[in-house]
Amino acid sequence: MRYGLLFSTACLALAACGGDSGKVADLTEELAAAQSEAADAASALSEAREELARVQEDRIALREAAKATITSAADRADLQANLVSRSGETIGQVLVFGGPHGLILRIQGEGLPVGLHGSHLHLVGDCSDVQAGFKAAKGHINLTGAEHGLLNPNGYHVGSNFPNFWFGGDAFVVEAFIGDLTLEQALDEDGFSLIIHENEDDHMSQPIGGAGGRVACAAFGV
Repeated sequence: MRYGLLFSTACLALAACGGDSGKVADLTEELAAAQSEAADAASALSEAREELARVQEDRIALREAAKATITSAADRADLQANLVSRSGETIGQVLVFGGPHGLILRIQGEGLPVGLHGSHLHLVGDCSDVQAGFKAAKGHINLTGAEHGLLNPNGYHVGSNFPNFWFGGDAFVVEAFIGDLTLEQALDEDGFSLIIHENEDDHMSQPIGGAGGRVACAAFGV
């Protein structure tokens, strides 16, 4: 746009020097139009920058509000752990609250792929093998030895199976109840882990409902 204005201005000057009044009028009109377009573009750019600043402020506020749900309850939690991604980065926190009939998990974080994700409690509190995909957490807690799946007539894994969560984006907070699993049962000699998978759990397929790879892990009790 700047070069167009310079070109129009130069042409206008040459036409004026040559005494061609018709060309002067035409070029004056073109210059005015170019200046108007430049002003509109500058205004649009300014508005876009302001909108971007507002979006960034909203994203920061969303992250801070999500983190506050952990901070405000951390002193009441029985257990807490960092949520670690496959890159080894801490992307959130998990709180565990124990009760006589089960556990409540509060999961906060950011940066996971947006969508439904299957999540389960696993037998070992070990998230150290990041590159291997958190295999050290072993399989699901399964107090009754049943098949996997909340919809499975031969299931489900008591102590580890619960509905899918919508994770991803700038910030997420979810809370889940895991019935019939107490802190004493979960916290054996090698602890336990929360594993978040890359896909949703279909609550039927064996052995993990088609939930795919392990994309995040939080270890407890070790």
